[in-house]
Amino acid sequence: MTASANTKIARRALSFSAEGEAKAIRAAKALRPLLQKNAQIHHQIGEMTEEVVDAITNAGLHNLAVPSRWDGERLSSVALARVSAEIARGCPSTAWSVSITNSCAWMASQMKDSMQEAVFANGTPMLTSPQNGFGTLEVVEGGYLLTGRWSYGSNSHHAEYALLTGILEETQPVQCLVSINDVTRLDTWDVVGMRGSGSDTLVADKVFVPLEYACKMAAVVSAEGFSYEMEASDYWVVFPLLRAKALGVLVGTVEGLLDAVAAGANKPVVYTNYTARQDSGAFRAYIGEAATKIRTARTMMDSVNDVNDQSALKARHLSVDEAQHIRAEVALVIKLLSEASTTLMDLAGSSGFSESNMAQRYWLDFNVGSRHVVFNPYISFEAYGDHVLGRELSVLDELAV
Repeated sequence: MTASANTKIARRALSFSAEGEAKAIRAAKALRPLLQKNAQIHHQIGEMTEEVVDAITNAGLHNLAVPSRWDGERLSSVALARVSAEIARGCPSTAWSVSITNSCAWMASQMKDSMQEAVFANGTPMLTSPQNGFGTLEVVEGGYLLTGRWSYGSNSHHAEYALLTGILEETQPVQCLVSINDVTRLDTWDVVGMRGSGSDTLVADKVFVPLEYACKMAAVVSAEGFSYEMEASDYWVVFPLLRAKALGVLVGTVEGLLDAVAAGANKPVVYTNYTARQDSGAFRAYIGEAATKIRTARTMMDSVNDVNDQSALKARHLSVDEAQHIRAEVALVIKLLSEASTTLMDLAGSSGFSESNMAQRYWLDFNVGSRHVVFNPYISFEAYGDHVLGRELSVLDELAV
């Protein structure tokens, strides 16, 4: 079933799919051996293998945040984070790509009718939406010519469409739906971690965007641009949602690191009398401390995502207080995970940094992924400090974007 501009969905109680969550988590867990087998390959080639892409799409793991009007799985924010965590325990780069395409699909479901129909008419496609950069829009008959350059295009190697932001009349941001075949991808993602996400740069040179494939960003953020009956996910707020649900990738990555370090617990400790690391009380204490921080991080992950969901289920958008609490608590989760990952690599020792050791890949992926600007603890704590002190925000007001 698909929706159309002339057919409104019948009113229904707002809900998310618990059955869909259980199904997606089972699928993610079942894929772990395949993901672990391909993770180092992803790191080397800078993208997911076709085997993994096919497995992800066949399991429907790219369709999780889409509302029921487009046959989506309509998972909650809590569930999206949990699924990402399970995927990340197998391959963090894959989890990042899957999280991104689900975020983009949700964003597409907030656009005006004609854009939703274009994206979802034949099912949910793979998507990308690099936001580091802006394009310019030239008004022409029937639409615009989009020119620009956008960095950090995660999942761009496998996407069918890109959501790109262009500026109209100097100040008005407009979201444009563009076929990936109409833009050029530059190989710029030369980093030490999350390499398999293929987060390269997209370039558009006077790409024609029909009027029906462009809408003002303000309408996307407020879900005012479409005519369909509102579903629960239509009440989510962009930045608090994307930040909280993507946290699952980082939680799962450090859980994977814990798995890798714990797997080496029977290795001897050189220059000591310990024939196994786990015979050392210090090893047990520090791995216990790290595991506690990771478990606390997962609990907080569920909590901040539940704030998004409970607000949506009440058919309201987040308050300023709620959005700022999410922002600050996500930053605290990042600090907990960073501390835990450092401790775990100390326990792994120099052998943990060997190319053949999965621990170093989890560590590298976490350290790159956690530097994404939405996770920056300094910006987030500064914003929360402004809020606590009643000051005007010195950073971006995410509820006004």
